[in-house]
Amino acid sequence: MIMKNNKWFVVLAAGLWVAGNWNVMAEKGQRPSPEERQAKMQERFAQISEALSLTADQQAIFKAQREKTMEQMRAIHQNDSLTREEKKEQMQGLKESSQASLSGYLTGDQLQKMEEMRAERQARREEAGAKKGKKEHCQSKAAENSAG
Repeated sequence: MIMKNNKWFVVLAAGLWVAGNWNVMAEKGQRPSPEERQAKMQERFAQISEALSLTADQQAIFKAQREKTMEQMRAIHQNDSLTREEKKEQMQGLKESSQASLSGYLTGDQLQKMEEMRAERQARREEAGAKKGKKEHCQSKAAENSAG
């Protein structure tokens, strides 16, 4: 009887540990919930709409295109017959065709603004990556110094 209770205790403890770690990961931004991802996408769409002064028709087209692209990306990601490199190539091609289709419904000024926004976002990502790399480098040097 005691052995049976111990098994349940271990299972319960393991379950609580996993649940606790999952929440910690979510808090650290490693695994946002579907609701958080959806809210973030809606927030980003609102920012883009405002920055580009999209009309209601443009917003509808933009949303429809984004949905279609996301479905295609999911299909590529879930296709187990593709190698990692093939998936990467198909994703890149999908991204490029999606960006090219913008010219079908955005004005020249809107396209220019979109490109500026994309460049700014890329610069922020690179800066964040450089900071992260520098931080990791400093941490590894500190570990080496404390060990030596």
